[in-house]
Amino acid sequence: MIVSLHLAESSRQGLFFSVEKTQDILIGAMQVLLQVEIEQSGHKISRQIQEKLSYPLSRGYLEEPVLSELARRLSNRIIFLLLSTQDKHAP
Repeated sequence: MIVSLHLAESSRQGLFFSVEKTQDILIGAMQVLLQVEIEQSGHKISRQIQEKLSYPLSRGYLEEPVLSELARRLSNRIIFLLLSTQDKHAP
């Protein structure tokens, strides 16, 4: 089995802004779109996986926990996709 991942899109955006004059972003979001290709026994399957994660900014921003949670969610989706693909091509 060969699994290929391609980061098709990645973006950050503000979701909730302060109502004060500063217009500070209080809650942000990161969105990622992965192109997943699975090749097994001569069959090739291509799927897209999208994940969006919101995070608070009012108390500061720590990038590593946000990226770790995003990676955890994406890896769960990839594992589920691999398991469902394996079930379909099982002898």
